[in-house]
Amino acid sequence: MRILSIDDDPCCRITVSRCLSYSGEHSVETAEGGRDGVKKACASLPDLILLDLRMPDMDGLAVMDVLASDPRTMDIPVVMLTGATLGADQETALKKKNNFLLLEQKPCDLNRLIKNAEALIGRRRHQAAKKSGDGQDNMKIIIAEDDDNFRALITEVLEQAGHTPFAEANGRLAWERLLREGADLLVTDINMPEMDGFELLRAVRETSAFRELPVLLLTIRELAEDQVAGYESGADDYLTKPFDGDVLAARVHALARRTRRAQG
Repeated sequence: MRILSIDDDPCCRITVSRCLSYSGEHSVETAEGGRDGVKKACASLPDLILLDLRMPDMDGLAVMDVLASDPRTMDIPVVMLTGATLGADQETALKKKNNFLLLEQKPCDLNRLIKNAEALIGRRRHQAAKKSGDGQDNMKIIIAEDDDNFRALITEVLEQAGHTPFAEANGRLAWERLLREGADLLVTDINMPEMDGFELLRAVRETSAFRELPVLLLTIRELAEDQVAGYESGADDYLTKPFDGDVLAARVHALARRTRRAQG
């Protein structure tokens, strides 16, 4: 991800750049203030902007307004960073801005911030695709299953039920896809390499963008302790393998229906 950090504090700029560039997953450009930030945002068109609220030349709210008025930058998501406590009216006004993504208090865990930002960006893209008509009559479902045969079977059942499944061979790959793209529902096995189903569930429920995402847990073991652990980790429903394809499709449909009701 290409990130632009706009902050008048040189220590903050250095910290953001070093921390987020270290893994090699992100490239970070910095700007010394609001006006410099607007100029660099228009030139480089980053994927995400980290923006300080209080700056002497142009504060963060003014920067957001300028970016939102330019077709080149109006859709770039902005994370607002501040060391001050905003009043209720200020926070409400900030959240109404179309390019607003997150509000974070300084100091913050930058890696956690970026993971949350990626999740929200993925969800926005998915919602935008649905509004444009892409996937309006089906659900986008991410599958985490390491067994090739079961993965193919689940994919086939969900496709025949009219959904759009994306299957991954372990929890880590499913989690990365969920962060990038969002989804309407997650189907996950328990026992998988790299990141098992319980770890995936915890990651999902600890990320604000996915706390309400419906999750169906699959396992080959019909053990009460697995079911209890699954529900405690955040699963919404549970299905034991081998399963009937019609039952899987019905469980997925029921989860989707419950979610729609909960959302009003």
